[in-house]
Amino acid sequence: MSRTPYPTDLTDRQWRLIEPYVPRPKPGGRPARYERRDLIDAILYQTRNG
Repeated sequence: MSRTPYPTDLTDRQWRLIEPYVPRPKPGGRPARYERRDLIDAILYQTRNG
């Protein structure tokens, strides 16, 4: 699914810098519903816009 990017979304360069610090889904569990980058983008949107 494609979505319109927001000004608060991470750039590719920013994502490469923080990606190692974002926990991966645990093995053997349920598959992740959302991409990790999308979750971080949502958090950044909420902190900026309330």
